[in-house]
Amino acid sequence: MITELLDAAINEVDYNPSFELTEFQLGTEPMKIFITECIAHMGIPIEASISSVIKYKGIRIREHHSKDAIMYSIQLKNK
Repeated sequence: MITELLDAAINEVDYNPSFELTEFQLGTEPMKIFITECIAHMGIPIEASISSVIKYKGIRIREHHSKDAIMYSIQLKNK
């Protein structure tokens, strides 16, 4: 579920070449779901924790202060 949301954000930004995703921010609860999905489908180590997951498909991931948040940041590409 969380990986699908992150993939959708990546795909959406890919449609506009003027912008790029700079980071994702996940609260504690979405991060737990994300890690579970990655363990089940991507083969990341079982011992993965919130602090050890720092990127998804090359985009930085960090913890958001709100426990339920799912955010992403975009910016104009430098030309």
